[in-house]
Amino acid sequence: MQRRKPHVDDRGAEDLVEKASWRARLRYRFDNLMSGGSGSILLALGVLTTLSVLALAGLRAALHRLEPDPTAHSWRDILWRALTEIIDPGSLEG
Repeated sequence: MQRRKPHVDDRGAEDLVEKASWRARLRYRFDNLMSGGSGSILLALGVLTTLSVLALAGLRAALHRLEPDPTAHSWRDILWRALTEIIDPGSLEG
């Protein structure tokens, strides 16, 4: 196995530590989040739910411009429908 050349900084000290990849750093942060207890897990789930609702509402708003829905009167209606579709998938039946 080939050894990497050491990095020499301004002071002349050699640094043999390799920088971690973004995947390794992301995995480390995720592991720390999961080990933080139920509060941090609930916070992460809340953030993911909020992002999912906003993404679905944005998609619905874009599609609403192409083919307007007469029952959706405002952006709040679109956001509410996105929220109910994410939280209660049974609401898709009508």
